[in-house]
Amino acid sequence: MANARSRFAVSLGAVVLALMVCTGCSTPESRIEKDPALYASFPPDVQASVKQGKIDIGFTQNMVYVAWGKPDTKKDVIDEKGKREVWIYLGSRQVFDGYDMVEVPRLAGNGQVAGVYMEQRPRFRTAYYERATVTFTNGKVSKIVQ
Repeated sequence: MANARSRFAVSLGAVVLALMVCTGCSTPESRIEKDPALYASFPPDVQASVKQGKIDIGFTQNMVYVAWGKPDTKKDVIDEKGKREVWIYLGSRQVFDGYDMVEVPRLAGNGQVAGVYMEQRPRFRTAYYERATVTFTNGKVSKIVQ
């Protein structure tokens, strides 16, 4: 019985966490609403792309930010071509990671726990990957990798 309660608590916690994450989700529309003057300063064709969450070569960092949001990380690249800034956007997926053995209560006819049995349950982990990178040269997009 306690095991069933703890599984319920974990499930409920996961749902609450998912709702908290989604309420913090940022969209092009929410970023436009946050700074309408910045969005209004973009040319009409750029406004249309940004509103759809699309970016292109030649966009400024502000344009990319409004379209895609804040990058998960940034890095500087310096080579024979000069200095460039790379914005990295991460994605995630659930990956099968083996099995766990868990105790499951066995109930008697009167609803009392009569013992436990072992059950095999799949285990997953979150794997992160580079969903997209955007390279800026002299403050403008020079390369997009998706």
